[in-house]
Amino acid sequence: MEYKLDITVVVENGKEKSEHIFEGEHVNITRATKLWIENISGKESDFFETIKMWYRIDQNTSTTSYYTIKTSEPSMVESFRKYFVKRIDEENQSITFEWFI
Repeated sequence: MEYKLDITVVVENGKEKSEHIFEGEHVNITRATKLWIENISGKESDFFETIKMWYRIDQNTSTTSYYTIKTSEPSMVESFRKYFVKRIDEENQSITFEWFI
C-alpha cells in the first residue's frame, strides 16, 4: 500500500540505541513474512539513504543493527517487532526487513 507518513526508527547496535525521525516519507509498504519498504517519492529519501548507510556500516564491521519501526499513520509495519535489514535494492530504492526472532 502507498503511504505518505513520518517514520520513527529506533536503532540498536550492541549496547547503543538511538531514535531517528524521518518526516514526510512517500513509500510503498508490503508485508508477508518480510517487511518491504520502497521509496516512491521520485526523489531521494532520507529514510532509505540512512538505512542504506547503516547497513553498509554493518557489512564493513560484521555486525547487525536491529530496528524498531513506527509510523505516524496505521500501516503494514508492526511496531512491536524488531527487524534487521535482509536486502537493499538501490535501483528500486527498496529495503527488505526480516523479523528478528
